[in-house]
Amino acid sequence: MVPRSKSAFTTVYILGDMAMRGKNNALLALVAQLKGKKILFRGNHDDLSDYRYQRLFEEITDYREIADSFDGKTYKLCLMHYPILMWNGQHRGSILLYAHTHNTVEEAFFQKCVKELNENKKLNVQQGKPIRAINVGCMMPYMGYEPRTLKEILSAHE
Repeated sequence: MVPRSKSAFTTVYILGDMAMRGKNNALLALVAQLKGKKILFRGNHDDLSDYRYQRLFEEITDYREIADSFDGKTYKLCLMHYPILMWNGQHRGSILLYAHTHNTVEEAFFQKCVKELNENKKLNVQQGKPIRAINVGCMMPYMGYEPRTLKEILSAHE
């Protein structure tokens, strides 16, 4: 979960796998408690057959490009459930936020691929700026099963 800001008008981006398959009243109650405008990015474990669950979200989508700012700097972000090796603006500083790989061997492999992209001088056209893809799955140590702001996420990856 990635809240856009901590104000009363917070947008909370949930990057998928909010729920395992099936109907679950406890899940409905949990999502209903989250403050702000909630946008769900469909994950492979999200069951959207329950209309009550769908109505808890302002929007349900697969991919979004947004900008967020803090401390006087604006960041371009690509949001989706799945990690991908190529995304719009990655060579110009756009950061991919995703969740699908959890904290697994697939996550380690994906991050190794990102590292190799950064080390390849022919591919790294950002003039020293690294390509950044960050797993914001709630089980990641820096997430701690809590919504985090972009500032908190980036601080954990400096």
